[in-house]
Amino acid sequence: MYRLTDNHGNVWQASDIDEAWNAAEEIVTNSGIWGGGFDIEGTKVLAYDSKGVAHTVGTCVVIDA
Repeated sequence: MYRLTDNHGNVWQASDIDEAWNAAEEIVTNSGIWGGGFDIEGTKVLAYDSKGVAHTVGTCVVIDA
């Protein structure tokens, strides 16, 4: 299980890695920073702007089921 949180305190829970990636994409889309893709790196959800600069827009952690 995964728990993702955006910078506004909104929380998503995902049962597998595919759901975690979907939640991360939603977090990035809601952040308004878009144009260069996104990634989950360690515990950070990163949004890349059109210049390729990474912005931390949330967190992703593994939790016990």
